[in-house]
Amino acid sequence: MDDVYNHKAREFVRRYEAVDPVRVHGSWIPFLDNLNRGGLILDIGAGSGRDAAWLVDHPQKFEVFAVEPARRLRELAESNHPNPAIHWYADKLPQLKTIRKFNLKFDLILLSAVWMHLPEAQQERAFRVVSDLLKPKGIMVITFRNSVAGEKRRFHPVSANALRKFARNNALEEILHQSNADVMGRKQLHWTTLVFRLPDDGTGALPLLRNIVINDKKTSTYK
Repeated sequence: MDDVYNHKAREFVRRYEAVDPVRVHGSWIPFLDNLNRGGLILDIGAGSGRDAAWLVDHPQKFEVFAVEPARRLRELAESNHPNPAIHWYADKLPQLKTIRKFNLKFDLILLSAVWMHLPEAQQERAFRVVSDLLKPKGIMVITFRNSVAGEKRRFHPVSANALRKFARNNALEEILHQSNADVMGRKQLHWTTLVFRLPDDGTGALPLLRNIVINDKKTSTYK
């Protein structure tokens, strides 16, 4: 998949940059005002850098860690959006090896038009890895589209119900589910947005309990 985005990087950049991120992400934008000012955002599959640039310009003054595995696409994005508040990394799901080495927790994790690139066998692990990077009260935004016959890019099946199950298994609560038409006007496409949050009771007890339960489950699988 990375080869497609490298080979046609300029075409993808032109296509992505032509769309206003507010039109794409309007359903969950109100949640941004509840995040910490100067908070950390992880943009996985950052593409052209459109969303990363939009987020660092938000009044909350977010700092964005932008992950993009396609080298040429990443280079163009970094060149087109030079901003010290955007940090670019060559990393990918399901491992996110580079990002996890920082031992950071994020206020928002964005996976826009990413999840359908993951094989079904990797999706549960990827969700666990990503959810473990959330701060208490942090939110995870996942947007995905349906596949269309005859496309050159390969897309894998995505189930909203499966994502809900992954969320429950990782102690996240669903706070938004919305379906939308394609903003580029492609009539055969529709998009789904799911937003999950890591609850917090104000004492840190819930995230701690969540980590204990999840780590216990991980240990059990290796016995």
